[in-house]
Amino acid sequence: MNGEFQTPDWVCDLMVNMIPITDNPKVILEPTPGEGNLVRAIQRRFSQCRILAPNDIYLFHPKEKIDWTVSNPPFTPMSLGFSLLQRMKIWCDNIVILLPWLLLINSEERTDWFLRAGLSEVIHLPRSVFGSSRVQACVMKMTPRRSKEEPIELTFAAPQYIKRGGLSQTGAKKTKNLLGVFE
Repeated sequence: MNGEFQTPDWVCDLMVNMIPITDNPKVILEPTPGEGNLVRAIQRRFSQCRILAPNDIYLFHPKEKIDWTVSNPPFTPMSLGFSLLQRMKIWCDNIVILLPWLLLINSEERTDWFLRAGLSEVIHLPRSVFGSSRVQACVMKMTPRRSKEEPIELTFAAPQYIKRGGLSQTGAKKTKNLLGVFE
């Protein structure tokens, strides 16, 4: 697999379940499909949706409106995942993405970018998600925010509270207003 870490099925389900079913997306982009785990999760939840999964994101130029983007871009180097996210944001306002936790917290400028980009939810994943990887990951959801004061939801996903398709409702620790942490 050449250093690739494919997204586990349960993380794919978790990510796709972050898209409200009521949005009824017509087109979802998975710009870094790897072996197709996220594509299959999208197909299971939104069977009538058109899924765009280009072979090369650098040659991809959308010709239609994209309702949602769901992605696990490469983590190495970390800046690559962030630059791909910035590219995705040009095409679509609604994004669910798996990225290293450090991308969110290790730069004030980058944190400000996430806030401006509509960061609305963060799920901090346990380190064990990617086995031999030493990178702490999180799933981030970005949608247009109604106001700067709208809270950002933070969930700490402890391993014992994870079940297939997402987090148990009773187990994960949630913090509703993450904005105070970043301001």
